[in-house]
Amino acid sequence: MENRRSKGITIFAWIIIVLSVINLISRLDYIFKGTLKDYTAGIGDYFYLIISILAIIAAIFLLKLKEWARIATLIVAALVIINIILVSLSTIFKNFLVSLPASLIMLVITLIPLAFEGGVIYYFTRPVIKEQFK
Repeated sequence: MENRRSKGITIFAWIIIVLSVINLISRLDYIFKGTLKDYTAGIGDYFYLIISILAIIAAIFLLKLKEWARIATLIVAALVIINIILVSLSTIFKNFLVSLPASLIMLVITLIPLAFEGGVIYYFTRPVIKEQFK
């Protein structure tokens, strides 16, 4: 008997696909066109380019309930959380003394993807969800 996919898996997988495609397009635009004035693609752009591709592939196979896709999704989410903590939060706190309101807005904007990735890790490590991938 084949496992039935829960609605949560479907919702998370499609959100990951949509957000990763948007991120992939924006990173490709930055890297190849340099649409921002005087913008040079950095290592972060290449990091998110690779992460976006991996996330799209993993999310497609989440819909097919592949265990390796669940594990890959957890790894991608952990890498994104580490990147957010190291890059975004350090930038926010570095600029904290310069502009408090701007730093608070950046902090709130940074917490949204942090909460989403944390939710992905929480959801896909629950025993009931893990069981669907067996």
